Amino acid sequence: MATDGVLRVLSLIEHTSAGITDRDMKSKKEVRKLLYNAICTPDGTVLESRHRHDFRQHRDKKTGKLYGIDGGLDYRRRSGPEDYEDISIIWEPNMPHDTLRDYLKWASYGKNGKGPVRYILLKDLDTDHINNILDTQRDLDAFYAKALFAELDFRGVTQDQ
Repeated sequence: MATDGVLRVLSLIEHTSAGITDRDMKSKKEVRKLLYNAICTPDGTVLESRHRHDFRQHRDKKTGKLYGIDGGLDYRRRSGPEDYEDISIIWEPNMPHDTLRDYLKWASYGKNGKGPVRYILLKDLDTDHINNILDTQRDLDAFYAKALFAELDFRGVTQDQ
């Protein structure tokens, strides 16, 4: 049985899709979403920015140059030389669900909400955890809500379970 939280999220999804505004829907604008913001430096080090203002930097052992990345899933900012490999993943509506499962992460602070942050891939979230997110997160972004519902569908879980 769907809870009030799930009903609210479903209502949100009806009105917005992946953070798309009504104006975007009318203009049929293609919506793209940054799923993974990362670079690989010449020595093979992967720098990932997970959230806005999550600046990361690394002095490359191979070149001695300093590389930086920032922006999380909100924007991509790079600093330093441009001889890195951009390994970011940008979701587009025609991508398979497997791409979403392999790159979309949920920040979890544990069952009581007081633990250290852990970033869990969508495919590694327990079904109960997904349902709890949908039930309790009142300000859940529509993109994440759709991804969570798509994951439940991928697992063959219906909303009555």
